[in-house]
Amino acid sequence: MAKEGNNDQTATLKQILEQSKLITTKIKAYELPQIERGLDQIDSQTHNLTTKTTQSQDQPNVDIRAHYFLSKARVNTQVLLRDLGTIHLGAAPDHRQPIYDTDVEGYLTSERTQTIIDVISNGQQEVKYILIIYFNYIGKMGLY
Repeated sequence: MAKEGNNDQTATLKQILEQSKLITTKIKAYELPQIERGLDQIDSQTHNLTTKTTQSQDQPNVDIRAHYFLSKARVNTQVLLRDLGTIHLGAAPDHRQPIYDTDVEGYLTSERTQTIIDVISNGQQEVKYILIIYFNYIGKMGLY
């Protein structure tokens, strides 16, 4: 959708997106083929896309032709470049390997030992508190 009242009639990325959504809603679902890809295919295609993006940045003529093409279609390329500048097409994130040296039994043993120590420590504190109260009581009664 072009801006009304403007002789330039430039289109922003958001307007182009809205137009494409309107077009796709008119297409019936059964007319479109189903695309099913596995994670390996998606990963390899992402790698290919980032490689192509890196290679295309080395070709300034492509940028000039794209700018000319978009300008003929009344697309404001400055706004488009600003919007596209927020998208990062860098290298795919490294896949992290699971940690195999996790010692669950050691962790549980350590937690059990610490819990026992905490229970004993709390018990000692309670016994001390009770003894203090007891001796204070005996002292007040004159029995000690």
